[in-house]
Amino acid sequence: MNKLEQQTHLWLRRSLGAYARSRTAMAHIPADIEPQTLSRWVEAHGLEGLFYQTQDAGGGLADILPRWRHKAMTELLANLRALKATVQLFELLDQAGIEAVAMRGVVLANRDYASPEERSMRDVDILLQPDARPAVLRHLELAGHRPSERLRSQEVYSIDGVVLELHWSLLTSKRYRNCIDEVNWLRQRSPLQTPDGRLYALPVEYELIGLILHAFIHHELGILKQLLDIALLMDDEKLDWPWIAAWCRENHLSRMFTLSLHLVNELFFLEAKAFCRHFPVPASGARRVQAWIDPFFSRVGVRNYLQVKGNMLHAAETPERLFRQAIGFFSASELRDMRRRYFRSA
Repeated sequence: MNKLEQQTHLWLRRSLGAYARSRTAMAHIPADIEPQTLSRWVEAHGLEGLFYQTQDAGGGLADILPRWRHKAMTELLANLRALKATVQLFELLDQAGIEAVAMRGVVLANRDYASPEERSMRDVDILLQPDARPAVLRHLELAGHRPSERLRSQEVYSIDGVVLELHWSLLTSKRYRNCIDEVNWLRQRSPLQTPDGRLYALPVEYELIGLILHAFIHHELGILKQLLDIALLMDDEKLDWPWIAAWCRENHLSRMFTLSLHLVNELFFLEAKAFCRHFPVPASGARRVQAWIDPFFSRVGVRNYLQVKGNMLHAAETPERLFRQAIGFFSASELRDMRRRYFRSA
């Protein structure tokens, strides 16, 4: 990687960190940024909607901006359709007296990002009580909706072309599933008013916990837009960090959250300090988080792979989790992921 590419990557990281802190439009791209490196990176991580609005056609971007504009408009239309379908779903559930709460993309796009097109999403995630499953299926069928896919812990519906995943548990991983009391989480929900109608969302503390658990357990902190989601919520001055830390200790998740929070803080140069009093970085923390940062910028290889796997073991604070995590390293999906993420350039 040459100096200009390094400079471009540093600018990208700092710009995303500034956005997370201010929730305002992205900074104007300076003239000394390498356009093709910028384009490849932004498009690889689905961040066109964040960047296109404040840019002009100068500085070598004339061929790039139309693509970003098209992608941003596509995301905006998709998110508007998703919002409408989600509001309709909550109307049906409310009529049936069934509690549910939206999570992740649909909430973040309409509450935490400056504009909906800035947060791309493939589907809508809804959490419901496990014992509500028969009633939910019955009421949705009466409304003319049948699941397109039925999985162990979720039902997948397609409503007006929008994929909605109805989750009966927050986590599918057996080694962490008992951390979440879905009934109690649903009790914490509050209405979120949107231009299309009402959703229900979790308090920011719960949403942040859910984001970190999902990003770490299901994706090993390997999806950049999920880390940006975490950064947006980390910067909330009203966060109850003592409560989050106590919850992590009770559920033996302190190491996982320490690694995740320090990774996001370092990746985006957030310089956040409030969480550090409750999640101090370990002596080996810099080496651990760098192994996650490098693959985002094409610095891949065996050393990073082994360090990330070591991080996953380090985060497993109970013998059962440690055993299950170690066994998971030998699965076919793990071998495919290893090749995709660490031994091919981004």
